[in-house]
Amino acid sequence: MKEPLKMKLRKSSGSIRNQVGFTLIELLIGIAITGLIIGGISTAIYQVMNINALDSSRMTAVKQIENAIDTIRPDVIAAQIIPDSASSTLILTSVRWSDNKEYSITYSRLNNNLVREESINHGASTSKVVAQHIDGFTWQKDSSGKITIVLSATVSSFRSASETRTFHIFPRSTSS
Repeated sequence: MKEPLKMKLRKSSGSIRNQVGFTLIELLIGIAITGLIIGGISTAIYQVMNINALDSSRMTAVKQIENAIDTIRPDVIAAQIIPDSASSTLILTSVRWSDNKEYSITYSRLNNNLVREESINHGASTSKVVAQHIDGFTWQKDSSGKITIVLSATVSSFRSASETRTFHIFPRSTSS
């Protein structure tokens, strides 16, 4: 016998209720929780990259200052003539016993670079960049002959960093 139409409708509407799946509210809650997790992970990754960029910039600034002082120190120690008055340029003069030639070495800042120029017996000079990112270079000589050099470097990148260091160097002998 055939079932009445009413009975068929009840069976089909009952089968929809028994289907397996998620409701709209469950889906929205799942999407919200997933968004929070992805947001937390993204923030953590950003922080790690940000700290790494800052450390990298700072280490570059420190390394540039170390390069500069490692080049300046032997020249100051060997210098026989160092001017008494401080300026933005450091001029060192020495006569080397090995060849009896007069060496004039000049340190100056040019376009955020520390440049070392060397001339022998007042001839043509050669120059080289000793350090980059140098935005401050000062020096002074005290009454005991001690040379105080202050170097500053700033590295501009994703996270900028600055470093300033002060160095004290005692030349072997000085005269004006």
